[in-house]
Amino acid sequence: LETQFDPDGRMRFGLSVAGTETGRWSSKKNIFKRANNGQNITKKLRDVYVADEGYTMGYCDLKSAESYGVGYITGDDNYIETFLREDIHTFVASAVYGVPKDEKWCRTNYIREGKTYRDISKNNGHGANYMRTYRALARKEGLPEAQAFRFEAMYKGAECSLEYATEKE
Repeated sequence: LETQFDPDGRMRFGLSVAGTETGRWSSKKNIFKRANNGQNITKKLRDVYVADEGYTMGYCDLKSAESYGVGYITGDDNYIETFLREDIHTFVASAVYGVPKDEKWCRTNYIREGKTYRDISKNNGHGANYMRTYRALARKEGLPEAQAFRFEAMYKGAECSLEYATEKE
């Protein structure tokens, strides 16, 4: 664990209500420049946090909440049917990258160091839903622009090729 705790041994992080372009809250170091992003603590590391005596610690995962919101707000029946039937991010990974439509496979195979096919598809899918450009997707995920362009076009159901993406840049 590479983070600096407060002198009393606690980890306190900051929250920003204006931390993203989409209006979602973001997490960061606290005002004393200690701790880290409290929203991205992996399952493996959650066990190192212990509640004070007499208290209980909990965790809430709003699985697919973002997809539900996007689907129902836009009224996109195909999108709604897909996320109700299966894991939408695995579906996107398979459709865009041609990998197996298997959630376990997509969660354990890496497109680049530290990022699985599902991770990239989830982040870029949400980014595309909120009109993030392919160049911004590429910067955020450390992908070549041509690959991000292809992702965006495939995600939106457009016909494209890597040659077109390269020429457009």
